[in-house]
Amino acid sequence: MGKHRMALQPYMPALQGSLGIRRPRNKYRNVAESYLSYCKKRKRRASRTRMLKRRMIKLLEKLLSQRDGIHSEYGALLRYTQDYQKRLSIIRKELV
Repeated sequence: MGKHRMALQPYMPALQGSLGIRRPRNKYRNVAESYLSYCKKRKRRASRTRMLKRRMIKLLEKLLSQRDGIHSEYGALLRYTQDYQKRLSIIRKELV
């Protein structure tokens, strides 16, 4: 997953704030805390690695679906930076 593992999350609050809509729920904070504790361990178990990867991929899919829902509703009002579009295309390629 690399550095693009949570690349969508920082953009979401700004996107929702500019549109004046409520932030949808997700488990970003829980997954981030779990990943941090995993990184601090010296010995990493294979089962824990698989579990964390699975959680991160599910969170990424949920963020993409939330983003797609916002885009389908407010697409004409949104302006995306070139960097954001590049990140989004990389994320979509990795998930396929």
